Amino acid sequence: MDTGQTFIRPKEALRFWSARCRVSLAAITALSAISALCSVTIYALVARAAAMVLMKSDESGLYLLWFALIPLFIKFLTDIIQSLTLSRMSGKLETVIRSDITRSLIACGPFSKNLKPEAASFITDAPDEIVLYFKSYLASARNAMAVPLVMLGATALASPMIGLGLLIASPLIPVFMVFIGRGAEKLNQKQWVGILRLSAHFLEAIRNIPVIKIFALEKREMALISKNSELWRLETMKVLKLAFLSALALEFFATVGVAFCAVTLGFAVYEHGFDPALALFCLMCVPEFFIPLRQLGASYHARMRSLGALMGMAETLNEGMERLKSSIALPEIRAISRLELEDVSASYDGNRKALINFSCVFERGRLYVLKGPSGCGKSTVLNLISGLLPPAEGVIKADTLRLESERCRALSQVCALIPQSPYIFPSSVRENLLLGSERCDDGTLIAALDAVGLWELIRSRGGLDLMLGDRRMGLSGGQARLLAFSRALLRKSPVIALDEPTASLDKRCEDKLCSLMLEAKKDAIVITASHRPDLIARADRVITFGDLYE
Repeated sequence: MDTGQTFIRPKEALRFWSARCRVSLAAITALSAISALCSVTIYALVARAAAMVLMKSDESGLYLLWFALIPLFIKFLTDIIQSLTLSRMSGKLETVIRSDITRSLIACGPFSKNLKPEAASFITDAPDEIVLYFKSYLASARNAMAVPLVMLGATALASPMIGLGLLIASPLIPVFMVFIGRGAEKLNQKQWVGILRLSAHFLEAIRNIPVIKIFALEKREMALISKNSELWRLETMKVLKLAFLSALALEFFATVGVAFCAVTLGFAVYEHGFDPALALFCLMCVPEFFIPLRQLGASYHARMRSLGALMGMAETLNEGMERLKSSIALPEIRAISRLELEDVSASYDGNRKALINFSCVFERGRLYVLKGPSGCGKSTVLNLISGLLPPAEGVIKADTLRLESERCRALSQVCALIPQSPYIFPSSVRENLLLGSERCDDGTLIAALDAVGLWELIRSRGGLDLMLGDRRMGLSGGQARLLAFSRALLRKSPVIALDEPTASLDKRCEDKLCSLMLEAKKDAIVITASHRPDLIARADRVITFGDLYE
C-alpha cells in the first residue's frame, strides 16, 4: 500500500484503488469495442442474407451466414477473455482492499476510539461491497463507453436519422440513473449502518454468552437482535424498492427508444423505399446500443453500496492511513539499553487521564516490578513502553533518542509485550512461535519450548505441528502465557514487558518463569506488573504506584 496516501473522502479511496486496476479496465474497454465490432459485422451479414432471402427469394444469401461464423468465434473469445480479466481483477482487488483495511485497523492500535466491535465487518463484509464498485459499476461504465459508440457509428452510417435519434435518446438513461442514484446513496448508507449495528450487537452477544446465561438474559438479547434485524430488513427493502423503480424506468426508456426506431424504419422501408437490409441492420443494432446503458444504470446501485460501506468506516480508515503515513518518519530502533520516562501522562479516551506525570528509568540487566492496586496505571505503563499507547504529555527516551507523542510507536520495534491473556492464533505451534521473529530451525523452537517447560506437553500431543485451534484449544491460560513468553525469547527483543505473568500458574511453573525472567534480563530490559510476593522478592527494583519509589 502507498502509505503516503490519505483517504479524506470515500471517493478518494475508490480513486486510489482504481489506479490498481487501470490496465485491466483499459483491457476491458478494448475487448468491449472488439466484441461490438464483431457484433456489427454479424448483424450486417445476417441482415443482408435475410433481405436477399425474404425480399428477393435469393437463397444464395444464406452463404453469407457462413462468413458470420468468423466474427462470432472472435466475439466468443473476446467475451471469455473479458470475463477472465474481470474475474482476475476482482480477486486481486479484493485481496488488496482487505489487506489495506486490515493494515489500517492494525495501525489504529488497540486503544483507538474508532476501533469498535463493528470493525470486524470491515474485514469480512466491506471488501465484498467495495469490489462491486469495480467489478460491476466501473466495468459497466467502460462497456457503456465502447459498445454504444461503436453501435452509434455503425447505425449512423446506415441511417443518419436513426443515428441522430439514438444520439438524442442516449443521455436520458444516465441522467435518470444519477437522479435516482442520489436518493439511493442515503438509503445505502442507512442500510450499511444497520449492518454495522446488527453485526456489532451479535458479536457482543457471542462474546458474553456466559454472562447472558448466568443472568438469564436470553430473551432480552433475542428481542434486541430481532429488533435490529427488522430495522435492517426495512432499510434493505427500501433500497430494493428504489432499485426496482430505477430498473423499471431504465427499461421504459430503452423500450421506447427501440420502438421509436422500429416504427421509423418501418415507415422508411414501405413509404420511402429504404433498403430493407440496412433497416434490419439498424433494428438489430439499436437494442445492442441500449443494453450497456441499461447495465450501467443497474450497476449504479453497486456504486452507492460501495460508497455506503466506505462511509461507515471512513473515520477508522482515515485514522489508520494517517498513522501509516506518519510511520514513514518513525525512527528505526534496533537495540536499547536504557529506557526513561519523563513526566509522562496518558489517556485512553482523550479526557480522563490513566497516568499522570510518571517518571522512571529502566535499564538493561535489571528486573523491574510494577506494584499497586488495580487501575493505578501499571498496564498503562506497559502499553506506553511497548508503543501501543502514545503519551498525551511527556517524553520517552530510548537511550539518547527522544520520543514524543506518536513517535513513541517506534518502541514497538524493540518491545515484546505479553498481556494477561495473550492471543494464540488458531494455527500450529510452529507458526505461533515464529510470529514476529526470523525463521528458526526446529531445534531452536524445541529449545525455546523446553526452556518454559512446555515441550513435553506439546511433544505428547503431536509436536510443533500441533494445531491449537480457535481460542488456544488444548492450552490453559497459564500455558498460553508460557508459549507467548517463549515467542518473546525467540524474537530476542531488547525490551520485554509482562502483565501479571505468573497469574494462573502453579508453583513449579511460576518458579520456572521467574527464573526465565532473571535469565532474560541479562540481554534485555524486563518489566513486569505483578502482585505475587515471590516475583516481587526477586526483583531488582519495585515501583509502587501511589507511594515513593522504593
